[in-house]
Amino acid sequence: MFKIVVGSASNGTIEVALFGRLVLGQPTSRLREVLASLAGAYGRVVLDCQALKQIDSSGVGELVSCHAVASGQGTRLQVRNMTGQVREVLLLVKLLTVLEDEQPAAA
Repeated sequence: MFKIVVGSASNGTIEVALFGRLVLGQPTSRLREVLASLAGAYGRVVLDCQALKQIDSSGVGELVSCHAVASGQGTRLQVRNMTGQVREVLLLVKLLTVLEDEQPAAA
């Protein structure tokens, strides 16, 4: 199951929480629809991935595609709070360098 919760906006930034599994099919289509509606309307869209449990190659591809669309409309797409398999995959494909990981450094 995949769920997206769009939070409130503040100072040109909107946070979008992702829950479940970002995999081929409805989850990637839904993410594309939501982010397309936000790109251009906000200067920055932050994806909170704390509750995202799994991402596959289709999910990674969709993040890359959404980044390109958002950038083309003047919006920065960023991710934060990745854990487990999601963080490992995004590190492996070096997507965190593109999406400007906002995860706080360990103290």
